[in-house]
Amino acid sequence: MKDLLQLNVSRIFKCDAKTLFNAIGEGMLIKKTGSLPDKTSIDFRVGGKYSAYWESCEDTSGEFLEIKPYEKIVFTWNKRPQKESAFESRVIVLLSEAAGATTLHLRHEGIPSTAEYKAHSDGWMTTLKGIYDELIVYFAKLENNNSGLDIGFDLYSTINAPIEQVFAAVKEQKQLTPYFEVKMNQSFEKGKSLTWDFAGHPTFTLHVHEIIENELIKFKWTNTHVIFSFSAVDGVTTVRLQATGFEPNQKDLRSAFSECHGWTEFLSSLKTYIEAA
Repeated sequence: MKDLLQLNVSRIFKCDAKTLFNAIGEGMLIKKTGSLPDKTSIDFRVGGKYSAYWESCEDTSGEFLEIKPYEKIVFTWNKRPQKESAFESRVIVLLSEAAGATTLHLRHEGIPSTAEYKAHSDGWMTTLKGIYDELIVYFAKLENNNSGLDIGFDLYSTINAPIEQVFAAVKEQKQLTPYFEVKMNQSFEKGKSLTWDFAGHPTFTLHVHEIIENELIKFKWTNTHVIFSFSAVDGVTTVRLQATGFEPNQKDLRSAFSECHGWTEFLSSLKTYIEAA
């Protein structure tokens, strides 16, 4: 029997965890999957059920297994329960608030095939972007509240190596410095601050907010929130990087373009370093 797959996706929201949790409780996560509004039902409580239907005539239903306010939501994900291609899986949503932003990390366990993995990866990423866009509209309607109006970017790279190897190459000081031209005083460790020194630039201090082994690294430097998320399927690891926190002005636009270029080089160097080993 082929091993079941696990998918990890993340997104940073410039809002508090309570706001994001309440939006999910009101059904935003399920609704933003594209489920038809008149065929979507959600009973957000432990033991409560939900169901979702799409125009493709596929359907999903499940039950909420665990709800920890502002921190964690666990529910089953039963795809096409009445068809031969049905499968049962589980979704875990983790919320982590730090430095004025909240990270939503979604782990989907028990995916049965590469095709389903790809479909659900695309689907969940689209869902999280939909939530982000909706919160921007919501915050924009609030007087003197610019939360959610920051600028950010998303990057990803696929690397032909096990997820443990790729994760270590980002997290560990001794592995990161050979391929990225930076002096780093220590490895990433939750709750710690570390420094990066680039030639010709002032020292940057990184504050590490969250680490989930082989899944996620989140930190803040200057005013930018950065999150790495890792997933693997069939021996290939996908690294996604999201940076956000740039304000909608000309100065921060230039900073966003500059950082996007720098992180693109980082991912390219990481891929070359690992695959050439």
